[in-house]
Amino acid sequence: MYHGIVADPALTLQNREIGAELYDVPLANFKAQMNHLKQLNYQATLLNETQNSDKKPFILTFDDGELNNFQEAWPVLKALDWKAYFFVIVDRIGTRGYLGWEELKEMCKSGMVIGSHGLSHEILTQLPDEQLEEELYTSKKNLEITLGMPIDSISIPRGFCNDHVIR
Repeated sequence: MYHGIVADPALTLQNREIGAELYDVPLANFKAQMNHLKQLNYQATLLNETQNSDKKPFILTFDDGELNNFQEAWPVLKALDWKAYFFVIVDRIGTRGYLGWEELKEMCKSGMVIGSHGLSHEILTQLPDEQLEEELYTSKKNLEITLGMPIDSISIPRGFCNDHVIR
């Protein structure tokens, strides 16, 4: 599970949430990790894909929808012919440093999966029902309408979840 893939730390977003930089991986390290996995006969795949029996499948995910996912991570994945899930914060789409609709559409065309990471990245377990519904349904519908495809996956913001959120 990745977040930012950073080629140049000086170009990192300045207005990120506190602690976001803890999840950054330098581009050189990301490339080395992916190449190491390939050498060990791993294959990044999607949940619904049939696997070649000689490869060891694993799932790659990226949270938040930072533009560096498109600029840095996606070319590495394309070169390896690997797929991944990109979970985006819908309210940040098209804002400075985040993926725009055109990047998301291009990634979809190449087989990447776009999923929701909520509308605004709120902690879902702390929200009243009306706001929880807005975070989940509005983010999903905005993605579906604009990308023209079903959105069937979500990465829970910050990982805080309970039975009520799941229902």
